[in-house]
Amino acid sequence: MNLVATLQAMIPNGAPPRSEVAAIIARVLKAPGLVEAERAFADIAAARLPLSKRRSEIFERLHVKSPMRTLFKPEQDQLEAEQAHIDRQAADLDARATELRREIDSLMPGYAQAVAAALAAFRRQAAENLLDSIGAIEEAIKDIAATAKALSSVGISVPSAASLPYATAYKNLAEKILTENVRNG
Repeated sequence: MNLVATLQAMIPNGAPPRSEVAAIIARVLKAPGLVEAERAFADIAAARLPLSKRRSEIFERLHVKSPMRTLFKPEQDQLEAEQAHIDRQAADLDARATELRREIDSLMPGYAQAVAAALAAFRRQAAENLLDSIGAIEEAIKDIAATAKALSSVGISVPSAASLPYATAYKNLAEKILTENVRNG
């Protein structure tokens, strides 16, 4: 059993499945401009594929010489003209993709704030659960240590209980999340 599964088994009402977080995020609506920009960006990526394929075919035909294939001047001129046309199309797509990337980058902070606001209650509950769980684990370790001490006093050797090595870091993280929620309302 791995460490995460062990900790989740020890924690009452352990961490919810990732699908809960995904469901929360899915309910956050993106701005129509962001959706449209992302769709256009994906369309540009799709439009690049056939251009890249044809560009590589032309490159192979023009630059990979074979005794079995002869390239005559009219065909070479036609391929070079087609390559130049593809290069212009690719440059136009790259310029449009750069514009869209800037637009997406400018719209993304608003979406990120909406996602953060939607996840605030979930983060707060997770932080509270984490603090409760760490407290319970520390109490269990103290009880195990006391039991081990009592057993060793009557001659029974038992392994000692080690403290949770990252307990302080987990507590600090949970307290930071709770503090952020208080500040951000």
